[in-house]
Amino acid sequence: MKLLKSTKELMSFVYGNDIALVAITNDRDGCGKILLEVFQRLEEKSRGVVITGVAFIENADEKAVTILLYFKGQELMRQEKIFGNFKKDYEALKWSVSEVLSSKGVKLPF
Repeated sequence: MKLLKSTKELMSFVYGNDIALVAITNDRDGCGKILLEVFQRLEEKSRGVVITGVAFIENADEKAVTILLYFKGQELMRQEKIFGNFKKDYEALKWSVSEVLSSKGVKLPF
């Protein structure tokens, strides 16, 4: 999992990895902390197939979270909200990422 500090780093990360799951937020304590744990677990369970990154970038809404899934630089999924609970967010993201990637022929080990 990688921490991204700028839009330039974010774009480089997206285009530099075949499958990139990215969260954009500026909430380092609440949702941001949960996302770090969820993304770390997803990357471990996918055995490195899904590479994750969290970008702490300033935006208008302090609590806004956007989760994006990219496949070879193309956006496949966008999610604007999270539950704020590790278990619920992990299960929801695991399922949605798995379903979206299976439509592209990518089988994940979870």
